[in-house]
Amino acid sequence: RGGHFSLITFSREGERGRVVNKYSFTHKLIQHYMASCHIIASWGHAEPPIKEVEEALMYSKWHPIVLFLAEQLRGPISLRLKTVPASMAPAFATFVARSAAVTSISCAAAGIG
Repeated sequence: RGGHFSLITFSREGERGRVVNKYSFTHKLIQHYMASCHIIASWGHAEPPIKEVEEALMYSKWHPIVLFLAEQLRGPISLRLKTVPASMAPAFATFVARSAAVTSISCAAAGIG
């Protein structure tokens, strides 16, 4: 179809003798954005998948979502970290650079805060 872009794809696959309908996002960025929107919508109300930005920064699987959270979370945000491991440093730096809501940072291991 000319002029249309599908965000979600659909497929039917045989699995253990039965047909299973499967849906997937056409690109991981769409999935990451939608996940961040869900987190923002449930932040402070229901049980969000993550409760603190620091928690998301500690696990690399959350890093793509953290970048969207940086632009969506409203402040003030105070980041309190014990340490910033090398694996976390790029996501941490990008979060701080993209977020207008970060008002303070403390990191005991680095002597900050």
